[in-house]
Amino acid sequence: MAIHVRPTNTVKLKIAAIVRRILLTALCLAFLVMSIPTLYMYIVKIYQLKAPQSSFTTYTPPAPKKRPVQRQQREEVAAVESSAASPPMPMITSPVSPYVMDIPAGTGDIGEGLTGEASFGDGFGLVGFGDGIGDGGGGGIADSNGDDSGSGRRAGYNDDIQVVLILDASGSMDALFKAVASSLEQVVTTLSNAKLNGKKTKVNVGIVVLGQNERNGSPYKLTPFTTRTKQMKSKLEEVQCTGALEPYGEAISFAVHNYRWNRRERDDMLKVIFLAGDEDLNQGSVDYHTAIAEATEQNIIVNTIHCNSYPDENWEEAAEIGNGVATTMDIRNTATQEADPEELYKVLMALHNCAPKPIGSPAVQKKHIQMLNKASAPPHGKLDKLLKWALENRQRIITGYEWDAIEVYRRCPEGKFSIDMLGGEGNLPVELRGKSEEEIVGILSAAAARRNQLLDKYNSLRNAGDLGTKLLSILREQAQEKGITIEF
Repeated sequence: MAIHVRPTNTVKLKIAAIVRRILLTALCLAFLVMSIPTLYMYIVKIYQLKAPQSSFTTYTPPAPKKRPVQRQQREEVAAVESSAASPPMPMITSPVSPYVMDIPAGTGDIGEGLTGEASFGDGFGLVGFGDGIGDGGGGGIADSNGDDSGSGRRAGYNDDIQVVLILDASGSMDALFKAVASSLEQVVTTLSNAKLNGKKTKVNVGIVVLGQNERNGSPYKLTPFTTRTKQMKSKLEEVQCTGALEPYGEAISFAVHNYRWNRRERDDMLKVIFLAGDEDLNQGSVDYHTAIAEATEQNIIVNTIHCNSYPDENWEEAAEIGNGVATTMDIRNTATQEADPEELYKVLMALHNCAPKPIGSPAVQKKHIQMLNKASAPPHGKLDKLLKWALENRQRIITGYEWDAIEVYRRCPEGKFSIDMLGGEGNLPVELRGKSEEEIVGILSAAAARRNQLLDKYNSLRNAGDLGTKLLSILREQAQEKGITIEF
């Protein structure tokens, strides 16, 4: 028996299926639309829970009060001077020194130990106190380059030591510039770390050049007052010594009027010119007598360096009327010497092992010896590395410490030494205690002679080392004449 299905039922079923699908899709879309805000609020809530909690109250901090410009500048200057006055102590590594000593501390020394102040290390920071870049006219851009010509705080206003080198750039003076470039870092670094009457110095150095053909011999400012040795050395290397006319009087007058010399007349202050050349002083339109008088009116000392092996009457007279020192140096021969690195290494190693003899209480002596035991030995290598090491350790191996009994003996006038200069029996170096004064003098005399011998050998080996040593020696003598104690 055959079954017949009506087509109308199949169509109805298909239509019903389509309607169900449409309804289901619509329901899903509606659910999705409704859930989006809820999902958004949930995400925001989670973010807020994870975010740092803070008050919903909007807080606007009050605007900072503006300080007067002058006060702000004073505070900035004070901050710079404070940081310069207390440089960070240099890190000393490679403990290879043989100075090890075991000093017992007596019961009377407990609690006294480390109260004595000592000058540890050499210090490497160079102090520039100028404010601008310019040509001396005062219209420069405020900066921190140690310049003397900017519109901010004037360089030199509070300087303790000011030095201007006037260098002859005539054809025969090429060796002079090499010698100055070689010794410049030694001089500037030593002055910057020196002490005047127990206080750290503020130093600035400038360079004037004269005698070049392209300028008709006229002097000009190669560098302003600064302590940037790299900048000065690069400028010196650029100078071409091809001139003929050397107007020395004009150069002295130029230096007097084109640098910001300290106008505050203090007793504990040095303002010094070094004039270096090898020709007749009576050249140019300005008489050197007149120019030196302009300098001495401002308490500027004028020293002369006649760059030959023989003295010259005019150069000696110029130094005399300038209240300075006349000296001679055959720089052309000195500057061409090249030190043997191996020989220099032996001398520096001997100076390194030339152990100081600390004075003071046992605890203070122990502190000094601990510092010496941490000092690094000279590197066995190239000449430039040896010279750099000698510069960085200058105080320890060359100029010495004021707490070293050997240095006290060396600096004492002949025949004037006594145990009292070492602080008495209680402050004698441990190895000298219990000895008679005659025995102590004999030991210190032999040690001082040995150190002098090594230093003479070092200066003879070092390339152009005599120039830097001579400049520093002259400055020390002129400070002493003014009643200033200068410690290098």
